[in-house]
Amino acid sequence: MISPGHFSRMEIVDSGRRRRFTDEAKLAIVAESYNGPRQVTATAQRHGITRWQLNAWRRAAREGRLVHRSTNGFIPVTCH
Repeated sequence: MISPGHFSRMEIVDSGRRRRFTDEAKLAIVAESYNGPRQVTATAQRHGITRWQLNAWRRAAREGRLVHRSTNGFIPVTCH
């Protein structure tokens, strides 16, 4: 126990690793994760993301929320 009036030292380390992925990069990683059984964890580790993040991207791709954008600045139209 720490006696009153004494403080222990605590360090907070920020790795600054927050990265942004384009939809194209996310789709490529999602496609890679379907290359074989039990590939979600291995694919996530290879790309430095969590398997929960990869599963969220897979769900977004299935629901059509991740789309491949064309290079001419137009977004493909999807009809439901």
